Amino acid sequence: MRKFIEEWSIISLKDNEDKLFSEVPREGFVKGLRPVTSEFEPYITRTSTYLNMNPDVMLYEAYKLPWNKPKVLANAARIGTDRWLIAGAIDEQGLVCTQNFHGIWPTDSVPIEVIAALLNGPIANAFLSINRTSRHNQVRMLQQIPIPKFEPWQFHQIVSLVREYMATREQWLSQPEHAKYLGGSCKGILGQLNGELLGLYNLSMEAERELIAYFEGYKRPGPIPQTQVKPSPEKRLYGTLIRVEDVRGEGDDKIVNAVVMGWGGGYPDQIIHFPLALVPQEIREKVSQNSYLLAKVNIGAREAKDLVFEDIELAPEPRQELRDKFA
Repeated sequence: MRKFIEEWSIISLKDNEDKLFSEVPREGFVKGLRPVTSEFEPYITRTSTYLNMNPDVMLYEAYKLPWNKPKVLANAARIGTDRWLIAGAIDEQGLVCTQNFHGIWPTDSVPIEVIAALLNGPIANAFLSINRTSRHNQVRMLQQIPIPKFEPWQFHQIVSLVREYMATREQWLSQPEHAKYLGGSCKGILGQLNGELLGLYNLSMEAERELIAYFEGYKRPGPIPQTQVKPSPEKRLYGTLIRVEDVRGEGDDKIVNAVVMGWGGGYPDQIIHFPLALVPQEIREKVSQNSYLLAKVNIGAREAKDLVFEDIELAPEPRQELRDKFA
């Protein structure tokens, strides 16, 4: 991660504003970003100016960096004062930047879309927020942001969602008369993207809930007025019907063998096991073979050991057709 220092010029910035910046194209000037404004948002760049790139006025050599290559631009000057401190925009226009931004070029096989998604995500922002030591997002801190392990197909999934969001957002900007529809589409894509990205970190249920609570009420940067981080698909709880197969003793404890409707990876009769102690004391005696329970369960969990059961209660007797279906 490298940056182009605004104090690059050997002449005074204060006295030579017109020689160093321009709102229109000029010889020796290159399109780029100077200040971090409210229009800097995740994934896309909306505004730009022109910066003098003449080597004769350069104080440092950051102008020699490969600005013409695809990269992610992240704000060094913070866009928020507390939780959401950084955003990453994809640049394929060859923009140059002042010290208010970091230019981040991909290494190895990590796509720029994935880099941008990680920087725009809650883990990166929580890490920078909790560990902040200055008013800026320092390079040394960005280099310590936790990065999950990716499978190749997960790279493709994140890239696809980021590109879909970018295309829809650009269409929204060019067709403001369709803002309601396109804004809703952007919100849906971001929700899926954020959920998939958070799931890659595979946090415990407790840790993920702490993360969600940390951002509660704080608006995310960008055009979508989101003030809440949604759970990952694997941790999201849904009201679910549970059919009890039997209750067996195991030492001093009792274990419920049951089928969770809607979970099982294509095997609707897969038996799972959970302690009877999870069931409220007042209804435990009524939990028996072929009884039914209602509970909030994360049916997106990949494995039985990751299932979480909350708000367990007795279910009304199911209709006969439902009994026949799951018999």
